Amino acid sequence: MRHFFLLLLLLLRANCYATQDNKICYDPTIVQLLLSSEHPHSTECFPGQMLYRANGHEEMVDVAHVETNRMSKRFYAAFIRDTKGNIVKFDSDVLLEPIVGGVNDLIDKQLNIGHGPDPLYYSILENNGIQLCKIVQMKYPLIGELRKCGYNQYQGKVEYIPGLLKPAEAKDQVCNLVAKETNQECTFNSIAVFRKRFWIDNDQLFYGFTVRRRVRDCVELTYKNGVTTPVEYEILEYKVDAQSSDISLIEQRIKPCKPEKL
Repeated sequence: MRHFFLLLLLLLRANCYATQDNKICYDPTIVQLLLSSEHPHSTECFPGQMLYRANGHEEMVDVAHVETNRMSKRFYAAFIRDTKGNIVKFDSDVLLEPIVGGVNDLIDKQLNIGHGPDPLYYSILENNGIQLCKIVQMKYPLIGELRKCGYNQYQGKVEYIPGLLKPAEAKDQVCNLVAKETNQECTFNSIAVFRKRFWIDNDQLFYGFTVRRRVRDCVELTYKNGVTTPVEYEILEYKVDAQSSDISLIEQRIKPCKPEKL
């Protein structure tokens, strides 16, 4: 009876995010581990799917990152369920990807490319017969890989292929283009360039930039404090091809001055 209520509590409160297509969190092996935790209500199971490599064979498998509490400590485990239904457990946090200090931060540190919603890499789990490793392989035209095994940190190096335009260079080219076309200086008060996103399409790397260009001071709308004067801006959206350095204007609009709110 106790296990029945614990199981019910687990299913309701364990944050076990099983989906219609991925019920690995409900596998008896994982459920039993979660039930053995000192605090079942705070256990967590995060399911997903990843490419798994073992014995020279690769397949897409169900995976789960499981966190439990024992002896007032937090423990992590990675579960793999292959296409034959076999469950393999590893004492590892390789499936745990922290928001801060994770693989995206390391890639940004090495490439100075920033963060964005578009992944620049493929993730592969590798069972080398000793431990489970997570391999991050960069998408072309980026090269290199990062590897994390067991509880260790990521190791490795990633870089651009030779001749590829880097983000800082692309940003400068966009700013200089707008400055030349408008006869203004490439300074933040006149022409501010913000990196919007980056993406890879058909092995081609692209950058997106938003430019805020100062058009005029709306002196006729100077606020009552006599100090603040509204400014009219032009907003420009650019796409930069990192291979050819071609710059394309995607969108152009005016952000008018706003009268002071009464």
